[in-house]
Amino acid sequence: MSKDNQQFTDLLIPRTIDGIIGQDVIKRKLRGYITSKNMPHLVFYGQAGLGKTALSEALISEWLKGLNPTEKERCYLIIKASTQKERGIAVINEYERFCDLPSIGVPFKICVWEEADGLTSAAQKALKDLLSNPLHSKNVRSIFITNYINKLSPELRGSGGRCELMPFKKVQENVMLKWLLTSIIPALMNLKLINEESREKLIVNKAEVLVNIVKVSDGSPRAVLRKLQTYVQSGIISSTDEEYTLNPFEMISLALKGKIGESSRIADKLIYSDGVNIYSLLNDLRKIVQKEDIKELRNIYKGELLMYLKDLQSSIFLGVSDEMILSGLIGKCVVLGTMNNEDKLKHKEVS
Repeated sequence: MSKDNQQFTDLLIPRTIDGIIGQDVIKRKLRGYITSKNMPHLVFYGQAGLGKTALSEALISEWLKGLNPTEKERCYLIIKASTQKERGIAVINEYERFCDLPSIGVPFKICVWEEADGLTSAAQKALKDLLSNPLHSKNVRSIFITNYINKLSPELRGSGGRCELMPFKKVQENVMLKWLLTSIIPALMNLKLINEESREKLIVNKAEVLVNIVKVSDGSPRAVLRKLQTYVQSGIISSTDEEYTLNPFEMISLALKGKIGESSRIADKLIYSDGVNIYSLLNDLRKIVQKEDIKELRNIYKGELLMYLKDLQSSIFLGVSDEMILSGLIGKCVVLGTMNNEDKLKHKEVS
């Protein structure tokens, strides 16, 4: 794939702990762990796009520095609990096999659990029992990554005091702007993804364009890079919370027409391929539904859909999975679409 077609988030991902923007308190702690060659199990939590995964990868890279590729492969494991295959008890068996292998060249190995809130209740209980086992904890440290810490079981969050909670915070706007001006724009110039004319356009008038991009990114470096790429390629500053490879409103539109299979395929891609923040997705859908004239819905049903989207956002904090939330949304849209069509038929009969 040419650089022109790659995402800025992929091209500009930091490779070192110090390269991660923000999260200074957490970075200092991780540096201390590397120096002391010891650390507890960790829970990285906070909204999407703040650098949780990038920082875990940077930690692994620096922890395994000096090992050859074969040794490195045996010393870390990344489990993505967002996929159906890696959410249940089967993945715990994989983790146990990893734990049983001796570490080479480092005091202990590292396992990263991406989107750990996606683990089933049974998997979380089994994992908690393993973390309490001194034999496993001696050989492996786990890093749990989650956007919604309340979806992790209390036992797993606590794990007998073995897990240290590390809250990721939004990056301040002035810090983000300095990062763009001193690091990101020069990097894009070096990669020849923007020319001198584009650079001048971005930083003219005291970086007005960059200031606006930062303001609509809600403290998220990933959102900043996505919106910067959209601006460079189209000249538009997106005001939505996420940048999507598929139009999420199409998922609703298809469901309103009763096309459940097609709608569900879009939902799966949004969750598993795009890895969207479900809260941001629902927020964007509310904005679109409010603004759009939806021919498949009368105003009374449009209002009901808006209320349902708001209720779904609240359900996130009750531990409802992303899949269940979008499945419920698709089902609701099918019902509303059917009711809307029945109203149209009644109206025609009366006429």
